[in-house]
Amino acid sequence: MILSAVPRRVERVWGSLDAGGTCPVGEVWWLYHTFDGSSALRDAMTGKPAGTLAELAGRSGLSGPARYPLLVKTLHTADTLSVQVHPGAFGGPDCKAETWLFLEVAPGSVVHAGLIPGCGREDLRALSDTGGIAGALGEWRVSKGDIMHLPPGTLHALGGGMEVLESQRNCDITYRLFDWNRKGADGRPRALHVDRAMECVDPENGVPRLGSWGRVPCLDGAGYRMECVEGGSVEMEHGWMFFVISGTACGGIAGAPSCLVADGPSRLEVEGAGVMAAWEGP
Repeated sequence: MILSAVPRRVERVWGSLDAGGTCPVGEVWWLYHTFDGSSALRDAMTGKPAGTLAELAGRSGLSGPARYPLLVKTLHTADTLSVQVHPGAFGGPDCKAETWLFLEVAPGSVVHAGLIPGCGREDLRALSDTGGIAGALGEWRVSKGDIMHLPPGTLHALGGGMEVLESQRNCDITYRLFDWNRKGADGRPRALHVDRAMECVDPENGVPRLGSWGRVPCLDGAGYRMECVEGGSVEMEHGWMFFVISGTACGGIAGAPSCLVADGPSRLEVEGAGVMAAWEGP
């Protein structure tokens, strides 16, 4: 059976979607299973409620940890995000990689990711004290359809004017090293986590890997795999995810954008383009 996920809109100060309030929406969570909630699911064909992602994760046949192992979002950016890193450069339960598929990129937008050659932790800390940390980051110019994989320990800041599909291990912990002197929705500077961020940065292995549509970069160590699909049938196992980017899927029922997940082995008919992701980690 193919199920569709009910998205959750999350406000972010850097977001580009109007939320009707003081803070815009910057993230749409399509598949999530966190301490404060889990995606509601519906039968993609009938629209009837079909439980939650937490319940699907608890059914037999899904490898990985007890909770659903992937977190799938779209990011909608008006401004550059903070210079940040996720835990896991040295392994552990919160080790996290993430992979971006660029759905829309405004002219002139860039991604800051990875450290320039020769920059180590001591250099990075000194630059963070003076506010010059952006100069230590690599600058990547990307286009619609490009794919960027960020191994654990990669320092990064997604640029403004972008729409990105983000697939990652189910861990939403972020440590900010620099936030462009930006204020939060409460008018105060947002919290930084310099010491924790410095512990997580991996100067040697935290290097982005760039690919393009149909040519997914190496995801070794991520715990999941991705595949770009254009038309045809997709065989999905229990818990696998498919994100509809254009056209339709499931007999025209699911249009773009939408996120589908398999409850048991299923065949998905795609009339358009999308991305399939499957958990492979321990």
